[in-house]
Amino acid sequence: MMSESRSSILDAIDSKTKLLALIALIAEGAFVASLVVMPPDQVLYGLIVCAIILIVCIIGIVIIDSKNVDKTLPNIKNFNIKNAIDFYNTIAKMYDERNSKKLLESHRRVIEEIENHLNEDRNYNILDLGGGTGKLITNHFFNKENITWTYVDKSTSMIKKFQEIMDEAPLRTEIIVEDIDNIHNRLKGKKFDVIIISWVLSSMPHNPDFSLLKNLLADNGILIITDNDQAHSSLNPYYDFIIEGESYALEIRPINPLELEEELTEIGYKRINSMCTKDDRGGPFSFQLTFK
Repeated sequence: MMSESRSSILDAIDSKTKLLALIALIAEGAFVASLVVMPPDQVLYGLIVCAIILIVCIIGIVIIDSKNVDKTLPNIKNFNIKNAIDFYNTIAKMYDERNSKKLLESHRRVIEEIENHLNEDRNYNILDLGGGTGKLITNHFFNKENITWTYVDKSTSMIKKFQEIMDEAPLRTEIIVEDIDNIHNRLKGKKFDVIIISWVLSSMPHNPDFSLLKNLLADNGILIITDNDQAHSSLNPYYDFIIEGESYALEIRPINPLELEEELTEIGYKRINSMCTKDDRGGPFSFQLTFK
């Protein structure tokens, strides 16, 4: 989004610059042509005038470019990954406006994985770590009275959006304001049929301790992890928004799905499913791994 905005701005500036350069070239050409009929003792003065016209045009081009950039380019505020909560508090009100077709497809696959697991007529407990606004996943289960949805997030602005979206939902929800690294202390003794970590790891400085999260899984419970594929994030290292002329960007952490699977396998998890969402060019956009 940020790069597209910059491109359109620069294209506009480039058009104006070309127009001014063309006018200057025509004026310069006409003046040079007049030198042919100019008396020899005035040719030197003519050349000086040509040089002055050229210098003035160059100065004009520079001034036009600088003024257009100053007026049009948004201010950019970058957030490093340690300040991810501040970033999400800032962009929460516009968070769901940026959902692309590929992002929606990625979340749809998470929903399908959850539904495939909830195949019995009984009550289920779901733990959603870094649940965001809840619009793309939680809201799909809005009417499921047999589900208790434990939502965890540290962003107060995201939590507010989640509460607005899930207001009066039959779905039972429990909201916990906590860091993912410490959630195991808040949920001691509880077990969950599904644990979701959707598009969260890339906004964390490091992976959570998956061995501690494993203690929260019920028998036959599953852990679903989905995120930006490393191949895609290496080409798109910033998660950016433009809000009211201001640009905000979070530098995300690349996640290698193969290394992630290896890390969880060593702890004792077993992968039972994996999927990849492709981008428009056929390359990897996101990955999804499901473990028991």
